Amino acid sequence: MRQNFAAQLSLFCRKIIVIVNVPIANYDPYVVNPTIFSYFLWLIKLGKILIVTRHMTELSKLSRLVVRGSWFALAAIAVWFTVPMVAHAENLDRGTVQAENRGLGAVHRPNATHFRSAPPSGSTGPVGSPLIYWGDQLIQTPVVYVIWYGNWNSTDGSDTPAGQQIIRDFLNSIGGSPYFDINQTYSTNGYTVTGNVVFGGEFYDAGSSGTTLSDASITAIVNHALISGTSTNKALPYNPNGVYFVLTSAANINYSGFCSSFCGWHTSDPYGANNLRYAFVGNSKKCLSSCAIQTTKSPNNNPGVDGMISVIAHELEETVTDPENGYWDMNGNENGDKCAWTFGTTYLNAAGAYYNVTLGSRQYLIQRNIGLSKNGNDYCVMSRSQIP
Repeated sequence: MRQNFAAQLSLFCRKIIVIVNVPIANYDPYVVNPTIFSYFLWLIKLGKILIVTRHMTELSKLSRLVVRGSWFALAAIAVWFTVPMVAHAENLDRGTVQAENRGLGAVHRPNATHFRSAPPSGSTGPVGSPLIYWGDQLIQTPVVYVIWYGNWNSTDGSDTPAGQQIIRDFLNSIGGSPYFDINQTYSTNGYTVTGNVVFGGEFYDAGSSGTTLSDASITAIVNHALISGTSTNKALPYNPNGVYFVLTSAANINYSGFCSSFCGWHTSDPYGANNLRYAFVGNSKKCLSSCAIQTTKSPNNNPGVDGMISVIAHELEETVTDPENGYWDMNGNENGDKCAWTFGTTYLNAAGAYYNVTLGSRQYLIQRNIGLSKNGNDYCVMSRSQIP
């Protein structure tokens, strides 16, 4: 159902506040500037008043002049806000522009603080700036498709068939786990997030878009996987509940922004009458100090792929709860962003690697996720049972 103009204006202004105040690619928890916020609140109120008076027929000549003058004032204020914002957008670094182009809260930022002993557990108290549901779709049960891009049959010890199997095992075991059941707390507005995940299939792409990638390349790679195929490498089906992961190898694929501005991201594009939801995650071997929490030892003896696993978990839970305009806070952060690079209670395995969850026959070290509590607070947790 289309929103009325007043509601659209209100939502537009709230989004502009986020864009003005938050460098999204960096995910710093900036507080909304109260002066700008107060001006926008006044603008919203003025707009609603003018919308009402526009439909009144019994207005005096003086009232009509006041209303018309107010409309000019409203337009002037809008221009006053828009011009600085355009200038601001033109001066943003590339990572921030990419984040805004992909939608609010879409980038998994690199690790800025490197641990010396155990991975950081993070706070167990309420998380500030609670997530807000903005009224759009949620994915009740995601169907995950993997697009292996680049050379996944290399001799680097990471981009290997064994590395691929670690990811397959994770995607086949994450659904219905205590960890992914955290997302059940987001069920609302007729959407029941089940906590289940289906591994839908995979597609191999050795390099249809070359070895130096851009944002547009990722989109092209996803579309290529949907329409191209052979008898032994079948094209992926379109699924409205699908989440298509482009997973790039470390040895031969370069993508400006990966490692420096982001470790992964997700987005959504119109696809007929539906939406195409997809994500990018690169092999962390390319930059273990930025996109992995363990650089030498890891639960499955593959630090690059083990680093990818946590980013995949991050992007998957964000896509389920915010495929287009679902849950995010007033700083533009999604659930995965608010708990990034924190891992709760961790354990050392026999090989000396840290892990915090066992799924199927494997151990993994994955970041915490936000659980929505009935007490109105948000908490970073590793299972639904940990939510107060």
